[in-house]
Amino acid sequence: SSHLYLNATSRFAPNANMVRKVRPVGETPPWNIVSILWVLLFVQVCFLCVLIQRVARRSGTITLDHALEELNGRAGEQKDLAIGLAVGLNGGQMLPFVASILKHATCEVALFINTSVSNEFFESQNIDMKRVSFLRVHEPDTSRSTPGYSSVVKYLESVANSGYYRSVQFSRVESVAFQSDPFLWLSWQPPGLHVFAEEETIVSRPNSCDSQEGKHSFQYMPEVTQGYVIGTVRAVQEVLLRVRDVTVEKCVQTVYHRIAYDGVSCCASHVHFNWDGPVWIGSRRSSEDVVMDSESNLVNVQYRRYAVLLGYHEHDVLARLVTEKVGSSYGKVAMIQNDACSLFNVREGDCKGSDLGHRPMSSIDECCLFCINVKLCTGFVFSARRRHCWLSQRKTLNVIEAVAARGDVVGVYAS
Repeated sequence: SSHLYLNATSRFAPNANMVRKVRPVGETPPWNIVSILWVLLFVQVCFLCVLIQRVARRSGTITLDHALEELNGRAGEQKDLAIGLAVGLNGGQMLPFVASILKHATCEVALFINTSVSNEFFESQNIDMKRVSFLRVHEPDTSRSTPGYSSVVKYLESVANSGYYRSVQFSRVESVAFQSDPFLWLSWQPPGLHVFAEEETIVSRPNSCDSQEGKHSFQYMPEVTQGYVIGTVRAVQEVLLRVRDVTVEKCVQTVYHRIAYDGVSCCASHVHFNWDGPVWIGSRRSSEDVVMDSESNLVNVQYRRYAVLLGYHEHDVLARLVTEKVGSSYGKVAMIQNDACSLFNVREGDCKGSDLGHRPMSSIDECCLFCINVKLCTGFVFSARRRHCWLSQRKTLNVIEAVAARGDVVGVYAS
């Protein structure tokens, strides 16, 4: 019996190598600690990414890649999109464009910038910026004198693929303002691309541009403006793609002539003229050509309100009218009347020379508005005694203390 007992116990006795070590109560395995640390690190990184995105959204500026990611995730009812090229502009110079498009249209707005611009400036003027995005231009775009086209083309490719927008307009931001919704006008038009000519002026094509855009089958065409196009997403994208690839600045106009004559690959082009179309082109208009209705809106020969004012800054009366309308629509706007100079640091003094032009002005407020509406202006000198305004584009103005009796003042954009 003892032999049987020994055999039985030996069968069930655990081997020393098989003994499981029991971990003391409360002690955490090392691999669990490492896992917890990795999870905490991942959560912190995610939180930091969200925080950075929120800060970027608050400031209004986002990267192009982030904007493309947002497009890929969108769904729902199609909307309209207004794209503005605002390279080199400050908030004050963008204000008429932003305020007027948000007032008259329900579209979303994408502004391509390379300067420091934030939503705070516009929100301080009581403008709701929920529909506006600032997209930063990073590429040098050395093929053209104005950067930004490559970024806009890349963005429009994603816009077209997303199917989120049904139509798009493209323009430079400076000297563009709106009197009504251009997309409402577009809804009454045939689909395709819509371009605009100053007049039924006949212009010949430059032969030197044949290598840039291929041989042209036409000899004469109306002079189509480069400042504004509207239509389907693919049509506008093709226009900007062809403009981007032109390396000779003078040949850009030839691209627009060719597009107006031949259309684009996806659809037809429709040419509208200044005298009866929706876009007023002021670069060759005289003051006698300015006709307004009872509400001080610029109208065409059919007495229809222009939707878009292009080149209004070349007419003093219109420049003042546009800024006053922006102010009356949004309350306390810094660009009008006595608030015009709130964008500047103003002090008594003088500066030698004027490198950006000058003009007779009766008040310092007019001088401030003059600077705001000139793209490259960084500051000004105003003389109340001489009733004159001088503009400067220098980054640093060497202020000379003026004799008090002269009453000259220097204004520099506030940082």
